[in-house]
Amino acid sequence: MLKVAQPSAPVAVSSAPAAAPFTSIVYPVRVPLAKPIQTHQGEKREIDLREPNFRDWLECGDIQRQIARVTPGQAASEQAIEIIFDNAALARWMSALSGHDAGVLSQLTYADARRIANAVQRIVGDAERGNPETSPTSFG
Repeated sequence: MLKVAQPSAPVAVSSAPAAAPFTSIVYPVRVPLAKPIQTHQGEKREIDLREPNFRDWLECGDIQRQIARVTPGQAASEQAIEIIFDNAALARWMSALSGHDAGVLSQLTYADARRIANAVQRIVGDAERGNPETSPTSFG
């Protein structure tokens, strides 16, 4: 009869640490403004973005969609993927996560608006992917 040795300790499959859960992002995500704006609560020099929730997604929609352009007979590596950005959805997300309506956000300089838009896109994109590793807690 053949004896098989049993390992004394479990064998590690991977030495890589497990990915942190999405909840490791620290909210609010703070975005400083180059130029202050007037809000219903007074002057603001930074915008805080809260954590997105399911209702936000239902009300704001997807910021971007990917459409694969399939051509019969063409290799998969040669097929195009078109990315369509929905600026109206992005504006809804900016308003929802900041708690400020479009009238207040319309005071933002272009640079400040882009910084907030980039933060929102990263927050929402990371939520879709479940990846906290690229999620900053502050944007400056």
